[in-house]
Amino acid sequence: MSKRIFFAGGGTGGHIYPSLAAAEALEKRADLDISFFCSERAVDSEILDNQPYSFFPLPAEKFGLNFSFAAGFIKSLLKSIRILKRSKPCVVVGCGGFVSAPVLLAARLLAVPSVFINIDIIPGRANRLFINMCREVYLQFEDTLKYFDSGKVAPLVTGCPLRNAFSQPEKLYKPSFLSPDKKLLLVSGASSGALSINKAMCLLAVEFERFAQSWQIVVIAGRGKSDELREVYAGREIEAHILEYTDQMPPLLANASLAAGRSGALSVAEYAFSGVPAVCIPYPYHKDQHQLLNARKLEEKGVALIAEDCRDDYQSTADNLRNSLFPLMEDEKRLEEMKKKSLNLGSGRNAAELIAERICSF
Repeated sequence: MSKRIFFAGGGTGGHIYPSLAAAEALEKRADLDISFFCSERAVDSEILDNQPYSFFPLPAEKFGLNFSFAAGFIKSLLKSIRILKRSKPCVVVGCGGFVSAPVLLAARLLAVPSVFINIDIIPGRANRLFINMCREVYLQFEDTLKYFDSGKVAPLVTGCPLRNAFSQPEKLYKPSFLSPDKKLLLVSGASSGALSINKAMCLLAVEFERFAQSWQIVVIAGRGKSDELREVYAGREIEAHILEYTDQMPPLLANASLAAGRSGALSVAEYAFSGVPAVCIPYPYHKDQHQLLNARKLEEKGVALIAEDCRDDYQSTADNLRNSLFPLMEDEKRLEEMKKKSLNLGSGRNAAELIAERICSF
């Protein structure tokens, strides 16, 4: 009977795509049956529907002191226990998000070995609690080691696992809608989009026209958040493609000369691995400001700038974005220097393989 591997995480692409990278690496190593526990959010099924793995949506919700959270957690726990109990031998791989918690607890109750992929520089409090139930935790940043010094779990710095497509840029196609003779500015608010980034891009539309001869823009706006951008950029001299969502970040980043967007843990890993200079716009509402810390890691290496998102002050956010983007778009030599530095980082180039090797050892 082949061993079954269950990945548990979801709610955002940042929790699912690293799992898929590890799953790809596992498939090269052994005869394994790979499945996913995910959330009931649309983004999870949209991503996993296109993958060769079975998946089980759970009704778990974000932590809260209310009946809805408790009911969802208990239902998710019981469903996880039923599935894991009939699937031994197996290993559970937590990947972050509120879905991980009930699955990891089920694994603990059934004495199923579990590990955790933690790419965030600061793990959330709930994650730290349930990660300590695991045998090992795989980290993107050395700075994260200090959160796991209790001896309850063995931490290993591997980098962020990225899908095979990022490792084979020569095999990536150029999206047919892109002009072959123009540089690409790729703007993204991550898998859910970002209203403040969209608003800032709208305010800068007229000013972007000065780059119409040599640049084109792709904006990943988020589901249901693209109408205003499409209206503002319609008929402009600057070529602009507005997407609601895409799972084709590898080819887009491979063709980008410059990226701008959120600095979640997965995003900064993708920027660095792809060798794309970036303007990071950290999400400003997290108490621990972990996206700002992520961005500073790239800034320290000379491969990114930081543009502050001024919360509901869209004009100030637009001003910050202009002041970071435009000098880079005018300075091809600087972009080339930033690209070379990024490619020399070697960040996470073997992360998926290292993690797969460790998972197979249990």
